[in-house]
Amino acid sequence: MTEAEFAKEVRSLTLSGIYFLYGDEDYLKNHYIRDACEKFVSSDPMASFNLIRLDYGEGECRLDEIENALSAPPMMSPLKLIVVSFSSFDSIKVKDALNELLSAHADEGSMAVIVKASCGGVDYGNVKTPSARLKAMEKFAKCVRFDYKEPSKLFSWLSRHAADYGVKLSPAAGDYMMRTCGRSMYTLSGEIGKVSAYCAQNGIGEIGVQECMLCCSRVDEDDAFGLANALTAGNTSEAYAILGVKIRLRQDPYMLLGQIAKTFTDLAAAALFISDGRDSSDYAKAMKMHPYRAESMYRSAKSASYAYFMNAVDLCLTADRNMKTMGNRGYGEIELLIARLSPAMFTEPEEDEDKKDENESKDTDNSRGEIRQGKALERN
Repeated sequence: MTEAEFAKEVRSLTLSGIYFLYGDEDYLKNHYIRDACEKFVSSDPMASFNLIRLDYGEGECRLDEIENALSAPPMMSPLKLIVVSFSSFDSIKVKDALNELLSAHADEGSMAVIVKASCGGVDYGNVKTPSARLKAMEKFAKCVRFDYKEPSKLFSWLSRHAADYGVKLSPAAGDYMMRTCGRSMYTLSGEIGKVSAYCAQNGIGEIGVQECMLCCSRVDEDDAFGLANALTAGNTSEAYAILGVKIRLRQDPYMLLGQIAKTFTDLAAAALFISDGRDSSDYAKAMKMHPYRAESMYRSAKSASYAYFMNAVDLCLTADRNMKTMGNRGYGEIELLIARLSPAMFTEPEEDEDKKDENESKDTDNSRGEIRQGKALERN
């Protein structure tokens, strides 16, 4: 089940069956649960009997308590809502028994059960290869994954929060906040609140990078775009720090490499558009990209040459080939990739003056072909 489908059922209060909420973004999980509970309370005069919330810490799970909640029929109402939250779902020792209990009540139309697994508390694998635990839940539950939102959606959300204080958020400031404070909506909601209140108090109509630097706190978070940005800026140590976060989060190295290759491919395309004298709106239209993300790509692409980005794409292809043909080298190959992508290791290729004019006429067509080759990594 998609987030949009789940949100629609929450808004219309047509929830039924078992729901399993998982993924990195706890803010949205709690938002929808709170919304569902508020709508349920306002629509059911017997909500004090029919709304049951159970919260369990690490290793905790009281099957008898959950069974009592599931077994009792709704009190003078067509629906009962049960919310079960686990801070560390994988630490539960009775997961199989819990699945058995939940599956036995999955088809009861008079009851909706929302099971929430907090971020980091469950190993759900990845999109291509879900974990065994997630596969088991999918047999009887509607599983809804909550990932970090993409930058364009986060920028719109941050802008709405800033507007509550009567100030605007500049694109550069939004980009800085996401690179510095991470993409967790819980973290960003606090940071945008701080900087918005500061600007409103001091008569500053638009939040800029300077105000963010003054008010916002840095948070280490995984981000392939941030990793590429760090390398482009010559900050190899920051790139390794971001990789360290990826390793701690146990992200699949093949998926990570695909994200890095996709980012450099997009940056190479942006550099090509810049060299042609076209602006970010042309780039956004051609790449079918949100204007905000396109502008971020343009700003990053201006910090290095097209040759650097295409060299990065070539190195990503080499790393991908090595990972698939030389055994499970995983993160080690990505560490080598970062070292090779250091600007200090890259020299702009020299071109023979006699061939320069001839090659310039072929650059545009060849470049697009190379960019399409780089994008193949993400699909694989």
